[in-house]
Amino acid sequence: HAKDLEITTRVTGSFTKAKAKETLYYVGGCDDGDGFKAISNCSHASSWNAGWIAIYDGKKPIRKIEAALGYTVRFVTDVNGDGKEEILSLSGYSGMGETTISGQLGQITNAGYEKIFPLDDKFYFGSLERMAFKDESDEVENCLSLAAVVSYTPTTNGKFPAFTEEYFKSEECNPKWTKITKKEFDADQ
Repeated sequence: HAKDLEITTRVTGSFTKAKAKETLYYVGGCDDGDGFKAISNCSHASSWNAGWIAIYDGKKPIRKIEAALGYTVRFVTDVNGDGKEEILSLSGYSGMGETTISGQLGQITNAGYEKIFPLDDKFYFGSLERMAFKDESDEVENCLSLAAVVSYTPTTNGKFPAFTEEYFKSEECNPKWTKITKKEFDADQ
């Protein structure tokens, strides 16, 4: 129902053509597999697996795209110097004492929404937090956290830059992060 519609994100930029002044609206939601879609996370999985993008030039609608970007668009930036912004979105999962937050970088193309990064399982691009009881009380602490940091140098030639990823771990409820290898990171997931 339209009255239940809640816009998750509203950002301005150039999405369909270089140097445009457009507004992108994103609504995250749930597709439970039976064709029903809701404007919320999927309660059975604590995740967002459906979504819709609407792009306007002022009050004029330009594009509408079905795309599952997660629960929010975090920010937009032009990583390849083509004059159009790419979209960094976040998604996540929470259940059984673990919370995972992951991201993806994508762009609007003639075909719709296209993911740019990560394109394969080589990169994780997210963080994992495990909840554990610190003692016999009911107090819960974040006692193991893993994170990946993605870096790139923007280009100006229209080609996408190379992305690199570093991995970090924090143990025993300690806020200090230690750099680890991808192999160590994968073993702790």
